[in-house]
Amino acid sequence: MDLKPLFFFHDTNVLINFSLCNEMDCLKEILQGRGTWTATIRRECDGRGPSNYGLSDLGYAAELVLGEPVFPSDDEHVQIRRLRWEMAFAEALDVDLAEQNMKNGDDKHLGEAETITIIQRRMLKAIFVTDDFKARPFAEGIKCIDTWSLVIGECRSETRNFE
Repeated sequence: MDLKPLFFFHDTNVLINFSLCNEMDCLKEILQGRGTWTATIRRECDGRGPSNYGLSDLGYAAELVLGEPVFPSDDEHVQIRRLRWEMAFAEALDVDLAEQNMKNGDDKHLGEAETITIIQRRMLKAIFVTDDFKARPFAEGIKCIDTWSLVIGECRSETRNFE
């Protein structure tokens, strides 16, 4: 039985990490065609990369590695909004602050909520690669790893191949 995940879904910070150290090719090699992302993560890469990190081609570079993003279905949008609100509330611990953040057009947690919802609702055999440790409790039933674990896992795999 093949226990490897079909997909590795990534959040924006993971992609930023690989891009900042010019290692998108390394990410592509690690994933071996099994990487993917959601539409919101793509939009975040297009919007946040250039403004915060000087990575003007982050979305394009990530698409070369991950391919076309996965889009949520109409019925998944309700769960995405609900989960995003729960994540915002858990972080703020204040209903008014959580609602204010949502009204301000703040997309915080939207990429994580979309990714978690798509994996859960479609029952995908996937790993969520995220450096947002606060998102993990909401990813019930999903294996989550961070950037470092992805790299270390690949190093361990390569070491076994040489033994």
